[in-house]
Amino acid sequence: MLFDALIDKITSKIQLWDHRLLSFGGRITLIQSVLSTLPFYNLQVLKMPIQVRDRIFKLFNKFLWSKSPWCSWHKMCKPYEEGGLNFRALDDIFTASMIKAWYRLREGKRTWSKFMLAKYCKLRHPSIAKVLNPHSRLWKNLTGVRDIAEQHITWGIGKGDCDFFLDSWLPSGPINENAKRGICISEFWRNGDWDNQKLLLNVSSSQLQEITSLKIHLDSEDCILWKLSNNSDFTFKSAWELIRRHQELSSLYGLIWHSSIPKKSVFYGLENAT
Repeated sequence: MLFDALIDKITSKIQLWDHRLLSFGGRITLIQSVLSTLPFYNLQVLKMPIQVRDRIFKLFNKFLWSKSPWCSWHKMCKPYEEGGLNFRALDDIFTASMIKAWYRLREGKRTWSKFMLAKYCKLRHPSIAKVLNPHSRLWKNLTGVRDIAEQHITWGIGKGDCDFFLDSWLPSGPINENAKRGICISEFWRNGDWDNQKLLLNVSSSQLQEITSLKIHLDSEDCILWKLSNNSDFTFKSAWELIRRHQELSSLYGLIWHSSIPKKSVFYGLENAT
């Protein structure tokens, strides 16, 4: 089985640790920093079967709790302030990994991304390219997250190689998401400035004003930007926050998980709060 080696690795790690000598806080730390990182490599490209995911959850749960679990694993896959134990669900890790992969694909700098674009997009824009090969698991997984990923991708314009209609390079978003034929932004330039006459044939007056307010930088390349980070660089955490289930913050959990309170004491507080 594809994930047998992963299961064996997790099991062998747990067997190395004496459960009786570890505090509750110590077990939480080991799950967060060691056990939860083991499936990460597989989840970069492969979606984990439900049976494998549940088996891993059972291993984590058995290691965490000395007796029967007090709550289900998915309830613990939340930040402390939302009543969880700051774990990340494997399904969320996979989805966030696919969003990261889509971002790198659109960036187009890596060899694998250039290969994927050439093989599956050909002359079509990535945002509208179809899944033509049902046997390509990676491409199918990538197209499964592209809609949500594209909503948070924008472009900084340099030489104007981006798609005029389909890429999101204006603050208001793509000019025409239904366009079929790709045209570079630079085709709407003339003598280093915007060609207003050509623009008027393709955009509305409000879009024209928005476009012509942008300066042209011929000395730089177009660059991909991630809307959910302060510096516009992609972060895995921002992708995870985007797709995970959020719950209302609770002042009770804020008190329970105060930094001055040992996790051993939190263990008993959590029992009464859940």
